Amino acid sequence: MTDGSPGLLGESLAAASAAQPDAPAVITDGEATSYAELWSRALGVAGGVRDAAPPGSRVALLAGNGPEYAIAYWGALLAGATTVELNPGLGDAELRAQLAHARPSILLGERAQLVRIAEPLAQEGAFAVHVPDPGATPVDAARRIPAALEGGRVPAAEPAPVDPSAVASVVYTSGTTGRPRGVCLRHASLAWTAGAIARSFGLDAPDPQERLLGALPLFYTYGKSVLHLATLLRSAIVFSRRLPSAPNLLRTLEAERVTHLSLVPFLGHLLLEAPGFCAEGLPALRRITVAGGALSGERLAELRRRFPGRVLPMYGLTEASTRVTCLPADEAEGRPDSCGRPLAGVEVRVVGEDGRSQPPGEEGEIQVRGPNVMAGYLDDPEASAAALADGWLRTGDLGRLDADGYLTVSGRLKDLIKVMGESVTAESVETAIAAHPDVAEVAVRGVPDVRTGEAIAAFVVPRAGASPGVEAIRSHCASLLGRARIPAHVRFLAALPRTASGKVRRHRLSLE
Repeated sequence: MTDGSPGLLGESLAAASAAQPDAPAVITDGEATSYAELWSRALGVAGGVRDAAPPGSRVALLAGNGPEYAIAYWGALLAGATTVELNPGLGDAELRAQLAHARPSILLGERAQLVRIAEPLAQEGAFAVHVPDPGATPVDAARRIPAALEGGRVPAAEPAPVDPSAVASVVYTSGTTGRPRGVCLRHASLAWTAGAIARSFGLDAPDPQERLLGALPLFYTYGKSVLHLATLLRSAIVFSRRLPSAPNLLRTLEAERVTHLSLVPFLGHLLLEAPGFCAEGLPALRRITVAGGALSGERLAELRRRFPGRVLPMYGLTEASTRVTCLPADEAEGRPDSCGRPLAGVEVRVVGEDGRSQPPGEEGEIQVRGPNVMAGYLDDPEASAAALADGWLRTGDLGRLDADGYLTVSGRLKDLIKVMGESVTAESVETAIAAHPDVAEVAVRGVPDVRTGEAIAAFVVPRAGASPGVEAIRSHCASLLGRARIPAHVRFLAALPRTASGKVRRHRLSLE
């Protein structure tokens, strides 16, 4: 188990494959990939990546959860490359914008995803597309990558030496504007965070008996943290290619005797609708973490009733390698809304408008300092400087600390909306809606939603004489944005509420 010192992500995979080569590393719908096979195939990918692109190149990943994603991810890291995590749920234009911003040397992905944005590049099969020249056929070296991913015999490479302070992964998050913003996370930060999370669960040594459900997308830092934790524990991560319905999730949890479940509000609501989702029906389930947005107080209480002593609320954000605090189950009494205290080694403060730390119980902006904090935003020094002021990460979230250091999150300074755990900026949706010819003005905000945590609500002022209709607005958004960014609610107004200086009063916007 890591002691929290700087390290490389690949070291945990190397250690697991050496210690227990025949143990399952990935289980997908009952089919296991051993640590020895995962290591061998990842090194095969690493060889192809290193032959196809210079050291330190960026490798973009565009695929759903499964062993291929894990192999491609580890292979890119073992090659000394930086991964660029792409969300398959985004619209084509958004994906193209992120690729243009990241400028990866290689794009690895499933054919069904690649043809959406780079059809001419998908000629050589899935998981091997060379990006810099859109008209080019992938180089011969890159053709080794599909074989490694599909289990073929290919020459393996030695792991490349990597500086712990080097950026391991670029993860796109909306940030405070609609522009794509790539969060740069170091090897040392991600490796340290995996160890700190394990210790917050009381896991001080590898435990091959653990089974962690990989229900969250791997492009998402919360989902990727499950992969890192499973590898650190030398245990298995469990995937399913079936649709994430309550019956399918319950079937997987029971069949694979899953011990660790990570939830965002959407999954929490889905599973709580199923009577079989309880401690009696799932005796192997040891812990349930809840993050990626607030689960409603009523739902969290129900979850605790069904799984007494096994529910751990957490708080984090991409810019802090996904995790900042954790509330152990035995510390939850009397703190129903808290997300816990900072991970050991992480500092949290709450700052008022004057820049000073707030006294216990007073609300302010949550700021974080520690080894989990990002290196900055990709090619955006101004945004990086604004977010990383005086060594502290300005989260844009509002909260308060009690006298014992327990954090409660109360809202956001940023106009971010978390839909099923995915951060969406109000501005990005407003920009899309404003492009509709029948729209004069628009403002967007998040509203509570029992299923998705938050839902997008659009308040539209039509142009004089126009009456676009709700479905016209939603269809227009569907043509420009990913599914998570389509407003769930559209309300038409004669005018937007504004301050004397002309700023929209978002808190006055209501669906009632």
